[in-house]
Amino acid sequence: MLVTVLGATGCAGPVFENDSCVQPDGGEDFRSADCTEPGALRVLDVRSQSEFCRDIPAVTTVYQDWDDSHKYCLGPPDADPTTAINTAQLGDCAYTEGDGRSHVRVDCADPAAQLQVLHRVEGYAVALNECASVPGTTVEYEWRLDGKGGLAQLSLDNIYFCFGPAGVDPQTFVELARPGDCIAETGATPEWVIVGCSAPEVAYRVHGRADGWAAAVTACQDTPAATMRLMENGRGPMQEPFTLCLGPL
Repeated sequence: MLVTVLGATGCAGPVFENDSCVQPDGGEDFRSADCTEPGALRVLDVRSQSEFCRDIPAVTTVYQDWDDSHKYCLGPPDADPTTAINTAQLGDCAYTEGDGRSHVRVDCADPAAQLQVLHRVEGYAVALNECASVPGTTVEYEWRLDGKGGLAQLSLDNIYFCFGPAGVDPQTFVELARPGDCIAETGATPEWVIVGCSAPEVAYRVHGRADGWAAAVTACQDTPAATMRLMENGRGPMQEPFTLCLGPL
């Protein structure tokens, strides 16, 4: 979670230097501190007020000094920048920490990898259901400012992630299945994936598809080759489902 606090020191130049440490002074300002002090934060970069801090690995806090026109990008002194989720890009992997609200970036070859980034949006107030049109999304996560002072830019420095299961080719997500494709059960998450029709694990061929609640009622009735239906909930405000009409190869 990224927190922004506002303060004024009355100085013309930067009050704190890169790689120094600071500590909240009990109000909305910061004071110089030893990096070993509990709760201390390291100055990861000093920027102008027009710049953002979201691209700095492991940044957690922004201190904005209106008098000296500087913005201080802060983070824990011992943070590992290679695990910072705010710098994760498309295809990078992560795992969810115990609290279920934080995510840590890891190498996709790491056994701990649970999720992969399918989509990333930054730099504006994210609209509701950003991941609704991203096939394979199982986790939506917003890394955002949670600041004091009501700055307009607080809605601009956030990042929204759409995560899917790690180790799964996004092109095989069953949401993308169309007539003629073949699918197989995985026994894991996701439960169904698209496979080559000659693959040994293939279970069914898709003979038809219907999208939406209304179409689901009569889906597959006019598909003679279908022997079963697979209905999956979609995403978005109405969670519109899709129905696949499945049959033998």
